[in-house]
Amino acid sequence: MTRSILVGYYNGGRLRTADVNIDKDPASPDPAIRETAAWLRGREDLFVNPTFRERDVQITVNMDALRHPYRFALDLAACPALAAGRVRVVGSGHSYDIVPAASSKLAVVETMRATMPPGGEILCFGDSGSRTGNDHSFLAHPFGISVGDVCGSPNGCWSLFGASPAGPQALLKVLRALVPSADGKIHLDVASLQLDSR
Repeated sequence: MTRSILVGYYNGGRLRTADVNIDKDPASPDPAIRETAAWLRGREDLFVNPTFRERDVQITVNMDALRHPYRFALDLAACPALAAGRVRVVGSGHSYDIVPAASSKLAVVETMRATMPPGGEILCFGDSGSRTGNDHSFLAHPFGISVGDVCGSPNGCWSLFGASPAGPQALLKVLRALVPSADGKIHLDVASLQLDSR
């Protein structure tokens, strides 16, 4: 069963099925990530607590470790790897992730789509759909549903509930509304969500 579940680790930078222990099957170190980590270690002025988590294909910086958390993306603009477009920074509610430019959660969707029959769609959920959020590209399409921040796109990153419910509660509500159809597919029973018609 776990071999049929595809997981996109590190913002889509490492794709493996759920039966694989990625600690025993690590990604190849990305040179731009190593370069960025070295640059950050030389910029203690950005931190109140100069620690961050460096992995082979991602750096995670907790907001509470930063001196000015809401301008971190601007401060990071001076990093050579970011300026050259070799890495990019995305955020969530509590941290920033620095990933190789080619990493994307859409890699999971594209890999799954390659094995699907024509006409099928993939419903995506995330909570950081704002333009700088780590779920933005993953949600900014007609089948992207945010259970948190949205980006204002008219073509995706939908919020079904507004401010509440959000997060895991909103996700569970939507998952409970997924029902099998007669043709063997799954559809979203919108009526069961009891959405506000306005």
